[in-house]
Amino acid sequence: MSIRCALRRSAYGSSQRAEAPPRLPVTSLAVATSCTVCCPRLMKRSLPVPMFAWALPLMVGACGPAGSPRLEGKWLGTKTEGIDAAQQTTADDFARQTVLEFRGNAVAIRTPKGVEMGHYKVISTDKDALTIVTDKDGDDEAHTFVFDPANAKTMRWKILPQRTIVLAKQ
Repeated sequence: MSIRCALRRSAYGSSQRAEAPPRLPVTSLAVATSCTVCCPRLMKRSLPVPMFAWALPLMVGACGPAGSPRLEGKWLGTKTEGIDAAQQTTADDFARQTVLEFRGNAVAIRTPKGVEMGHYKVISTDKDALTIVTDKDGDDEAHTFVFDPANAKTMRWKILPQRTIVLAKQ
């Protein structure tokens, strides 16, 4: 017999063991705690937990950055601007095969070379332009999208200072 059991017996004046803990309801979270009076076995105590606690990880995951509603959706490349005349046809073909898809803070970029997926965050925005950085490229390589004020379904992706891909929202 351990010293703890002997202390328990003298403190309560009986040698009977403690009753088994009650069955835990579905809305409880069982927490194992060490018994302070009896032998070093684990006892379970129940703590009340609201019924929606199972959804908490889902809600926390949904609280991430929302992205930009202006970028949301699928954008198809239509043409390029600022390219030398000798390379214009090839560049336009590349642009027409380019698709950008934004969902929340996720982005997928499909080009003839393959598909890149990642997350982005908006670093600056104004009336006609939006600048983002992606987790794949890092903070050093920003992407600027300029929206056409005359047509809300058209934007320009600035690849280089004078070179852009024109995209149309599907």
